[in-house]
Amino acid sequence: MLKAGMTMHGWIRSARPARAGLLGIVIWLLAIVPHAALGDSRVALVIGNAAYRNASALANPRNDAEAVAAELERVGFKVVKGIDLDQVGMRAVIRDFDAALANADVGLFYYAGHGLQVDGHNYLVPVDAELKREVDLNLEATDLNVVLQLLQRSVPTSLVFLDACRDNPFAQTLARSMGPTRSISVGRGLALVESAVGSFIAYATQPENVALDGDGADSPFAAALLKHIETPGLSIADLMIRVRNDVIAATHGKQVPWDHSSLTGSFYFVAQPSVAGTSSGAPAPDNGAVSAPSGGSTAVEIAFWDSVKDSNDPAQVQAYLQSYPHGSFAAIARIRLEHLRPKEANAAPAVAMLPPAADDTADMLATLRSVLPADVPFEEAVVRTVLTDPAFQIQPTTVTQSRWHGTFVKNHAVTIDVAARWKQLTRGFAAVRANTQVAGPTGAVVLLAQGDTLAVLNGALTLSSRQTFVANNGNETTQATITSVTKEISQVTGKLFPMAVGNQLQFHEIFEETLNKAGETATTRYVAEDQLKVTGRIRGDAAGLPWNEEVFEVSFEQDRRDEQGALTQVSGKNYFVPSLRAFVELEDGGPADPMYARMNAWQVQ
Repeated sequence: MLKAGMTMHGWIRSARPARAGLLGIVIWLLAIVPHAALGDSRVALVIGNAAYRNASALANPRNDAEAVAAELERVGFKVVKGIDLDQVGMRAVIRDFDAALANADVGLFYYAGHGLQVDGHNYLVPVDAELKREVDLNLEATDLNVVLQLLQRSVPTSLVFLDACRDNPFAQTLARSMGPTRSISVGRGLALVESAVGSFIAYATQPENVALDGDGADSPFAAALLKHIETPGLSIADLMIRVRNDVIAATHGKQVPWDHSSLTGSFYFVAQPSVAGTSSGAPAPDNGAVSAPSGGSTAVEIAFWDSVKDSNDPAQVQAYLQSYPHGSFAAIARIRLEHLRPKEANAAPAVAMLPPAADDTADMLATLRSVLPADVPFEEAVVRTVLTDPAFQIQPTTVTQSRWHGTFVKNHAVTIDVAARWKQLTRGFAAVRANTQVAGPTGAVVLLAQGDTLAVLNGALTLSSRQTFVANNGNETTQATITSVTKEISQVTGKLFPMAVGNQLQFHEIFEETLNKAGETATTRYVAEDQLKVTGRIRGDAAGLPWNEEVFEVSFEQDRRDEQGALTQVSGKNYFVPSLRAFVELEDGGPADPMYARMNAWQVQ
């Protein structure tokens, strides 16, 4: 079967069950939940240090970090999290953060725990630090500038939240060891940091002051941040005003949050949802992150361009393009950015050349039977047709395995978590097992699904799939199984591989779909005409994919009729990733479509 989208306006209706490639079950399930924009590519590092070994434990940082990490995930961030980290752990999560920032648009750092300043430099304190002497600062503590510089060179928009101004014994011990002359360089609280272009830094309290842990589960600063972060259409500047007012009220004026911004536009954790024909009342940027600076002043644009045009940092040039995508210097900026970006050794060639397979058909049939569960049927005649037709032969004799895990978020009420195993076999065949759960607004799981799929062209066509679903609407539990088997493939013309723009593949297909629900079984037979066409090439990150290489866009169309002659027409778009030798798919519409489902927090092995 051609991997087509499924029309779902209820729990399960007898329709095409499988966009059954690697991400197929996920996209199919997304049809069940309300649509909303996911936002841009966002990555956060969240650290909470509370269980100090050489000082009294702090009450809130662990709770603060856990709550902030969960909240950031809800608004579309991939989160790297560390709790009660020692020196080695701090270095490790910063390395992980650095890796995760590749191709990100927004980077965020949140820290709760002990921090101190010496000579105007801010240091974050791991849980195993002693800081008995000045030299221990560089040996045991983490210089905040390490993270700030990492953000500056990696992303056009960086956000930093520091709840690390607590008065702490480390500063006192260090001051005593430095003597009366040098001890004056150990300041109270944290020092003010001047942020680079495209940066925002928020402090739990004003510079040179200390923040409070508070009486609740979270610090006053974290509690206020958590209260307002999901407010739609609230810019980060307005968010901080609300946070500041809440903290001042909670601490009776003892603590005043502070911020320093050099953002070139407005950042929204949650963009204001727009209603057709009406004004949203707040800017709704293209990617949910940063809008162009207000005022439209040419002088401002020129000053901005002058500040970055000679920079060797691609993030700074990208910041100009993000603020002025159609600006006077946009064309020059794009050329400059392309020149600054390192050339990738693994970039896809213009044509993805994949040598043909050579193993015996009978051996391949046995291999397929061995890797698929016994209850996943397939038609041997159809498999033989695909194995022997050159149009379907796309790769050499290899067997590789991959594991995929990630989270899809369609809105702030629904989270879809997927773990998949993808066993890639010769001649473009793949066996996929995916386990999926959909959680509702309260976090309760409302749908569980497990699916096994036999796909060819590494995911472009489904020859067999068996999906089992369990849904719970709060009042009752419903179980269903959908089995779909291709019974015939014929009239094959054209080919897709070697992959090149303009290639086409057409064929005639007959498949049967069986729905078993509540003990009742119904089978529907479909006759279909399928067509795939390579329509273009695009960078994976530009298409919303987590692969930073050139990928091929492949459109698909299908006209199918059921036994009563009712016609259904389905179309969509897949992406072929050369380094994976596999198709992945996203919803129609592309990254600019607010209904688009972006991949978020995917881990790939």
